Amino acid sequence: MKTLICVVAMLAPLWAAKKVLTWEPAKVESCFHQVLNGAVYIPYNRARLEYTTAVHESIYIDAGEWLYKVTREVTPRAILQLPDETKIEVAVDGKTLVMRIGGKQYHARIEQKTRAGAASTPPSSRR
Repeated sequence: MKTLICVVAMLAPLWAAKKVLTWEPAKVESCFHQVLNGAVYIPYNRARLEYTTAVHESIYIDAGEWLYKVTREVTPRAILQLPDETKIEVAVDGKTLVMRIGGKQYHARIEQKTRAGAASTPPSSRR
């Protein structure tokens, strides 16, 4: 029992330590919503959806050097209605992108991360 208490006491500062995030300005390129049963999400049709219906939200973000495609599964009430060119702040936390919008933070899984301006050309084949 004493050993367990010692281990917990030693690990407590590590659990309590917060990771410092580096925030950078970004803008929303586009934002798409789809109900997980395959139907297209239509904002004015929101009343017909149940509050427990899962909506797949894909957001494309331009963060200067990087372009991100992030996804979240949320209920219709939690959807971020982000018009194109909305200015936000983002920070990377592992495979999660943290978005700061209007003083609130939202987390989304990074699906794709590419360098901005890097043209994707296929490698030349050797013959």
